Amino acid sequence: MSKIEKMERTLRLFFVLFLGIVSGWSQNDECANAIELTPANTCNTVSGSFNGATRTTPQPSCATTASQDVWYRFTATQATMSITVIPAGGLNVAFEVLEANCTGTSVVCIGQFGGGSTESYFGNIFTIGTTYFVRVMNASSGTSTAGFTICVQQFAPPANDECANAVTLTPALTCNATSGTFSGSSRTTAAPTCANTASQDVWYRFVATDPTMSVTVVPNGNVNVAFDVLDGSCTGTSVACISQFGVGSTESYFNNTFVVGNTYFVRVLNASAGLATNSFTICVQNYPTPANDECANAVTLTPALTCNATSGTFSGSSRTTVAPTCASASQQDVWYSFTATDTSNRITVVPNNNLNVAFEVYSGSCSGTVFSCIGQFGAGSTETLLASNFVVGTTYFIRVLHSSASLVTGGFTICVQNIPTQPNDLCANAITLTPSPTCTGTSGSFNGATISTAAPACANTASQDVWYQFTATDPTMSVSVGPNSNLNVGFEIFTGSCTGTSIACVSQTSTGVSEFFVNTNFVVGTTYFVRVFNVSASLSTLNFNICVQNYPQPANDVCANAQVLTPASLCNPTSGTMSGAVISGSVPACVTSSPHDVWYQFTATDPTMEITVTPQNNLNVGIQDDDNETGYSAQTNHQNITNHILKNHQSNHLRKAHHNQNSE
Repeated sequence: MSKIEKMERTLRLFFVLFLGIVSGWSQNDECANAIELTPANTCNTVSGSFNGATRTTPQPSCATTASQDVWYRFTATQATMSITVIPAGGLNVAFEVLEANCTGTSVVCIGQFGGGSTESYFGNIFTIGTTYFVRVMNASSGTSTAGFTICVQQFAPPANDECANAVTLTPALTCNATSGTFSGSSRTTAAPTCANTASQDVWYRFVATDPTMSVTVVPNGNVNVAFDVLDGSCTGTSVACISQFGVGSTESYFNNTFVVGNTYFVRVLNASAGLATNSFTICVQNYPTPANDECANAVTLTPALTCNATSGTFSGSSRTTVAPTCASASQQDVWYSFTATDTSNRITVVPNNNLNVAFEVYSGSCSGTVFSCIGQFGAGSTETLLASNFVVGTTYFIRVLHSSASLVTGGFTICVQNIPTQPNDLCANAITLTPSPTCTGTSGSFNGATISTAAPACANTASQDVWYQFTATDPTMSVSVGPNSNLNVGFEIFTGSCTGTSIACVSQTSTGVSEFFVNTNFVVGTTYFVRVFNVSASLSTLNFNICVQNYPQPANDVCANAQVLTPASLCNPTSGTMSGAVISGSVPACVTSSPHDVWYQFTATDPTMEITVTPQNNLNVGIQDDDNETGYSAQTNHQNITNHILKNHQSNHLRKAHHNQNSE
């Protein structure tokens, strides 16, 4: 073989070897041959591979064992961009972004999740028009021929990314939601105190139409929203910074301090440090001021015998004066008025749902004397005032309050009931009762009753009284008052006139129990006045029954009318009664007290006679033989006299005495 032939053969071998080496190289193995990527609104993937790739520069901090790299480039079209690399199989990928050139500043180095995992970067730090180089690496120490895909996505900023382009919201009576998004937005000013890690914001504005307004932001998905309300301008005073509930939760602000006509700017924030593309909705709601928010426009209520409810609301109301003692935390009130037609009236306020209501009553004017302040029972409970000291013809103003510190839009009903004064509220109009041998009840009521004089000694807390009168038909009379189960009654009896001598003040029992008085010293023909009172300090509208019972004197109440008994060999009992009997002389020496006695007589037929008195129930009796001036001490259940000195054919008078107050 000639020398020339050997040289040609060598060149051919070298050329084949060179082609083999070149065919194993990756096209974009060097930064100078970086493949151009075009940003898009969606992830338009470009395929890549590490087949034949080498590592062209030292390993970066995010992939210190990287063995291969390939290069891409793109020109930023928006400030917010994302880069995504998706490996095939179990390939462990990472990437580094360099600004402007192959050796430019490293913007970011991403290698977080390991073999087979997608790696991505999403940020709003890009400069529009600048070229960025992306070095995609096989992060493992061993080389690979595996492939991957890569895309660059752009996120256009929303129109309202800057406050100057804030979207105008129109307040409405309902929440008319406007859609918004954080996609492509940046944070235009420093993060506010309520969201100091916020990474994005967008802007809205509205003009206040009422003092009471609400702003509500509802996130879509797991974004953490917050918002800041600024008064007057993009850099105005912060009225409220709201971020209370965290990821995925609605945030809202509700207050009655807005100035009608003022423009307010709402900066809605992604409160997290990481960027988001989530959407949300926002609305501004206005709450018109109720007509009766001020006392000068108090709604007039007409008292009625029944509760004719008038509807009211706190929606849009404010607190017009300082909070009263019965609702010291109140922030809202509305006003009503009525003219008293009776001295007794009931005011009732019934809340809707769990609203906590209270009310204050002023006499004569909006700034008049405080008549009463009612706030006793808490959330969801009805509040009521029943009083008997209203002045007929006077106008009263009712300030209904929401008793809690928070604002509400809830409603309630209110009514004023007039309670006509009882006909017998004064002694001069005392109702006449007719005594009867049986208790024939007369119905009475404290509904509308007042206290006509000072409370009686036996019930110094009494708050109401009504009057009755009767004329005694017998010395023995009783008065009985039976109350409603929830009423505690008592009564006082006066002789001759409304201011006569008090012969009895009766208040011995408790609520729901009858009171009773009986005596034997009534003067026949004398008029007695009975003052029935409600023992409680609280007014009542409950009923009771009253009766006056007379007990006619028995025929043998005096010795002159002694009933004749006929002796017999057997005890033939004769019935007797103490009902209506009085004591006809001095109390016998054989007993300590005796309010009653009745008389019998018989003619002795034998020297030895036996007298037997058998009482009924627990009657305690004694007997006295006046003719023999003999007395016999009391026994509880039986009296028996055997005497051998009774004279035959002599008339003997027996005095049967009763020791206690019972009238059997």
